[in-house]
Amino acid sequence: MFLLVSGPDDICAPLLELDEVREPHCLRKSVSERDHLAVNDIGRFLGYRIAEGEKIILDFEFLHRMRQVFASGQTRQACIGCEWSEFCSLIA
Repeated sequence: MFLLVSGPDDICAPLLELDEVREPHCLRKSVSERDHLAVNDIGRFLGYRIAEGEKIILDFEFLHRMRQVFASGQTRQACIGCEWSEFCSLIA
């Protein structure tokens, strides 16, 4: 299951505590814009609008279908220009 959050997620939150990180990547406007695009893509995939606080079950069927639409480019709007795009493509 994953929980849709607004702002830093479990991956980015630890960076906020590091003194040497002056402007954490996850607080940049570009990241919130990518998050918005990703939420819209996933909502289209699911067939309904998803919102902050929503929990989505990650069962085998969901993950299989999500990988297919991701690999085909149907849910990749947030990936345009992202430094992690190639890494995510390899995973998918």
